[in-house]
Amino acid sequence: MSSTVRGAIDPLLGYLSSAIRDEAQLLGGVRRDAQFIKDEMESMNGFLHHLAVADKDHEGDHEVRAWMKQVRDLTYDTQYCVDLYGRRVGAAPRARGVRGHAHRAIFFLRTIPARHRVGKQMKELMSRARDVGERRQRYGVQVPAKVANEISGGDAAMDEELHDLRRRLVDAEPLKDATVGLINWLWLHKDGHAQEPKETVHGDTMFCSLKKCVRFLVPPVFSLAIGCQVPKIPSTILVIAIVSPDEADGGELAKEVYNHSSVASLFECKAFVTIQRPLFLQGVLRDMIRQLRRPTGGAGEEEEEEQQLEDREELQKHVKGRRLLVVVENPDHPSPWNEMKEILDSSGCSPGSAIMVTTKDSVMAECFSPNETVTHSFVQYCFKKANRMVFVKWENRDIIRSVLEKCDPDLLCMKLLLGTLYADSYTSEKQLEDLCKSLEYSSALPDTYSTATSRRQHIMTKFCYDKLPMMDRCCLLYMSIFAKNSDVTRQSLERRWVSEGQVIQGDGREAMDRAQRCFDGLVARGFLAISKAGKLGNVIYCKVHPFVHDFITKVRKEDNFGNKSLPSNLAPHLSISSDIQWHQVSHQKQHGSGSSCNCFSPVVEGQGQGAADDITTFIESLPTFSRVARVKVMDLDCCEHLKNKHLKIICNNLFLLKYLSIRSTGISRLPREIKKLQQLETFDIRQTSVPSSATRGLLLPMLKHLLAGPVTYRSDAWPDKEISTVEMPSKIGEMTEMETLHYVEVVEDDKKLEHVKNLKRLRKLGVVIQGKQDDIDRLLRVITELSLCLRELSVWIRPSRSREGRDDVLNMEIQNKHSLYKLLEKLSIKGITKGLPNWIEDLSNLAEVTLRQTSLTDMGILGKLKGLRCLTLRHESYIGDDLILKTEEFENIKFLAIEGVSHIKRIVFEPGTAPKLEKIVWTFAKMNITKDTIIDLKNLLSLKELEFSGEFNPSHMQQVVAHHQNCPNFKYTMWRDVSVQE
Repeated sequence: MSSTVRGAIDPLLGYLSSAIRDEAQLLGGVRRDAQFIKDEMESMNGFLHHLAVADKDHEGDHEVRAWMKQVRDLTYDTQYCVDLYGRRVGAAPRARGVRGHAHRAIFFLRTIPARHRVGKQMKELMSRARDVGERRQRYGVQVPAKVANEISGGDAAMDEELHDLRRRLVDAEPLKDATVGLINWLWLHKDGHAQEPKETVHGDTMFCSLKKCVRFLVPPVFSLAIGCQVPKIPSTILVIAIVSPDEADGGELAKEVYNHSSVASLFECKAFVTIQRPLFLQGVLRDMIRQLRRPTGGAGEEEEEEQQLEDREELQKHVKGRRLLVVVENPDHPSPWNEMKEILDSSGCSPGSAIMVTTKDSVMAECFSPNETVTHSFVQYCFKKANRMVFVKWENRDIIRSVLEKCDPDLLCMKLLLGTLYADSYTSEKQLEDLCKSLEYSSALPDTYSTATSRRQHIMTKFCYDKLPMMDRCCLLYMSIFAKNSDVTRQSLERRWVSEGQVIQGDGREAMDRAQRCFDGLVARGFLAISKAGKLGNVIYCKVHPFVHDFITKVRKEDNFGNKSLPSNLAPHLSISSDIQWHQVSHQKQHGSGSSCNCFSPVVEGQGQGAADDITTFIESLPTFSRVARVKVMDLDCCEHLKNKHLKIICNNLFLLKYLSIRSTGISRLPREIKKLQQLETFDIRQTSVPSSATRGLLLPMLKHLLAGPVTYRSDAWPDKEISTVEMPSKIGEMTEMETLHYVEVVEDDKKLEHVKNLKRLRKLGVVIQGKQDDIDRLLRVITELSLCLRELSVWIRPSRSREGRDDVLNMEIQNKHSLYKLLEKLSIKGITKGLPNWIEDLSNLAEVTLRQTSLTDMGILGKLKGLRCLTLRHESYIGDDLILKTEEFENIKFLAIEGVSHIKRIVFEPGTAPKLEKIVWTFAKMNITKDTIIDLKNLLSLKELEFSGEFNPSHMQQVVAHHQNCPNFKYTMWRDVSVQE
């Protein structure tokens, strides 16, 4: 909670400092009162910083919590007073000449009533500030002793490579990694004997030999204990036993392997059999026969069953000469197993056929497969990973194993523990011992399974939550306003954190950088789960585990975090720190209109159908509030009932807004009152019908993120759709706080683009310009001027309206490319029809490139980019028939996407190219796929996934993938209508 209060105080100090410096904005007495309040707040802020680094237990002190609540309320009221003064009084006009002095005198006379009210309020606030300070002394509110056994700061000096290794240990997916290890074993034995290991591959989870499975899959991954010696196969069918000594489910692992696309291409027939008691062997064989029947074009199933064949003969009929995979789940006695094994051995199936047996008993596993056993253990896997992440030397590291055993089989608890050990490598042994005792006591209570699980999760979640930094706790508590299992976009979440003051404000970019670090920390610790990731693994959507959501909701209420009376159906859309008394407003609305207003009442979870109507009802009630609502966030995404009048009400009543999103709403114009939102930092108008001219006169001095667009098209109709964007504001050069400007359009021969060079904090620029050389030259000058700050650039060049029908060569070369700083990380270009400019090859930090209508004939420039990790080719970006990735090019690329490039008929991977390429996505309308469509796929040593979308025959591609040493996962979608969004 102290972090929450500090998040409110920090911006207030800036407000007061600014107010004090301006003589014209404060009366003499008000100036002294504001200075006193500022000094008191600075002292309180220092005290709160001490609380933030002290032990978490102080927050259980009711006196401390009550005092912090008083500080927070005083902060909000003071900020409200200063803001209201600025709105109603404003700055005095300049005194130039007789007329200027007359206007200044009239201004002071006209604002006397407002100044009087502010002076009176400041006196009251000064008295409250003095009382709050004395109250702390009176009740002995002190900084608690700092816990000595918590060591921090070790990670700061950590080697970057070691940090990346530890992060990969946390990020590894246990079931996925174990599945890859088993599939590799099956492929190594596909001819009935172990094959020689192939070339070493890059990557963490794909291995091409049994030795690599043992070396990498066991220590950092899911305890996949495969024997180091390759066995000699005594019979036709290979047998591998999966033993699960604890609560892990070996059957789940077997199903993952059984359903994997690489296994489907390796085996010609498969059967999954579950052993039940009492055992009826004939029934098991009949179940296998039913699954193994070959498709026939003549006789039906009834006729086939009428054939008087013995079970063994019928089984032999279906598997003879075919490579067979059988999964036998949970056999509990060797006798029927031996008989089943004998039947399968004599069936005449091809060499490389395999049986996977799952069991809980290691002795039974030895009977089933004496030579090859896989141990599938949650506890062992997590224990080995945790040991590699803890730096301190303990006498007994088995305490980690004990904690994990108490958590088994709850993967949530295990991941939370691993995330905490990753973030705090110096966690003390005593802390883990106390945690183990709590879990042991909890498990000893006579409760139902669900109750015991909830108690275990609560203990582990609280342990990990208490070790979070204060700012991270605050950001995590903020997630409680969203509904369970709801996906939240990362960028909007981080911007909301900054707008609400959940992160400590800093100068310039510091606040957003801290918000990003908080987000990464919560993901690494397991509190936030990734719902959707980008091409390079960056998080796009996240969500909170349901139990963690319940936990932080309870903590939020106990800590008085935000406005507790805020209705749950409005909380995701509004500022949590607003001072609106919702119960009073609800009472007023009901008695004023004579009807009940449900927007001010909590809703039952899962019943969110009327959320949009509730939002509009709330907005329409804003003019009835007795005071200006202190709302900083209005996130109105997808509120379909939102109309132009509602946006006008917002602009006239919510002067303190910092975040406003009307994305995907019915808003069709921007009111003139938009200029009243002088504190606005984020303005999102994407996917609306707002006309392009609406932003021409926009001037918001604090605006940091202006989001418009997007650019979309469909893969089955490659011609462009009209881009949805807005015009460059005429006074863009005065909005110097701007960090994101995406997308904006510059009309032909408009020189406003040159003013963008004044935005020295701009990190992301998306611009649409007409195809004239003068406009392109202006853009190039802007890029050069902003190269020290610009990180993302998107350029869409449309044909010039005054030169339709002409095929002019547009030059994007920079005359002095040495003046261009190579800090750009993401580049998107559309409309340069004569290839890419040469200065791109000097961008050493360029990691992601998206091209469209660039008419490339070779990949030379892109292949030389050392930092390139993602390449996306779209419509007419490449006009050659063969896309060739040459030797020693694309050294670090991991993702290749080809979307609707109709010219490409074949892809060739030369030896030594793209050694780290992991995923290829190819989207098309219709194509004749043959074995020669992709040449030398085997040269991609790190390939993990191949994904096709379009109308084609997948059989040839399945055969090509089947012979790859990494057994990559092949996915294909037989459809044409694929929407792509930039």
